[in-house]
Amino acid sequence: ALASLRLSEELDKVLEACSKVSAASSQAEASQQRPGMASGFCKVAPFAGGGRPDVGGEVWACWPADGRWYRARVKGFTARDRVSVAWLPTPAGGYVEPDEYVKAKGSEENLFSELSSASVMRVDASIRRPPPAQIDQPMFESAWTAVLRSVEAHGENFQHLRRVGKQLDFHRDWGKTTRSESAGSAAPAQQSVWRYMPEDGCHVDIRSVPSVSGQRTSEKLVAGEVFKVSEMEAGADGVLYLKLADGRGWVFEKKEGVGTLCVRCEESDDEEELPKPMDSSERPPLSGAAE
Repeated sequence: ALASLRLSEELDKVLEACSKVSAASSQAEASQQRPGMASGFCKVAPFAGGGRPDVGGEVWACWPADGRWYRARVKGFTARDRVSVAWLPTPAGGYVEPDEYVKAKGSEENLFSELSSASVMRVDASIRRPPPAQIDQPMFESAWTAVLRSVEAHGENFQHLRRVGKQLDFHRDWGKTTRSESAGSAAPAQQSVWRYMPEDGCHVDIRSVPSVSGQRTSEKLVAGEVFKVSEMEAGADGVLYLKLADGRGWVFEKKEGVGTLCVRCEESDDEEELPKPMDSSERPPLSGAAE
């Protein structure tokens, strides 16, 4: 109980830390966004000008960091109609506009390789390069720093949460094992002694499951045999099923059309020494309704 209380307190601390980090991140982002500044990048109609581009086709793609349009090639489409692009390098030779090509490190190019449909426009649908999006200046460096710190803090809190979760799993499994061992140690004290006493004197086949119609084992009970029961289960058919303590299987207290088969021994009979069960080869080949 003490360990569970401590784990619960640790979980509360982690969740509180996550809430503080999220709130700080939201405040930093709001403080960097000026009034009238667009909340998103490249706000134009989806696939503006010429409709949906083809895979492999050349397009104008809006670079989210500065809101300007650069030449790119469509690699494919992903979920929610997003576009995966490859930024075109500045071609060697010929007359080109250097400003139309992204000048960034490889890692930065991969960072913005998947864009929304509003950030892509077919090149053949525009006479000239689209004007920059309504962003006065790129995101402040302090805002990027705040976002990165928020991500790092969330990562640390997540790792802490995983450690606490593993401890909870350990305590849960330990509790299950303890209860199972306790139940197992108490099982012998709950055993009772029964005697198989059919009216017709026939044997009964021991079942592998608590059911009259269940699969029969190779073991049998003969008339007059005394046995120990480790578990009793009342079936939906109103029959009481008895599990033999020696692990041979299940038998039933009574059977419809036959009558009572097994009776519980009195306390005085419990003290009698149980006879050793006969081997199946020694038992006579009896048959009857009880089997």
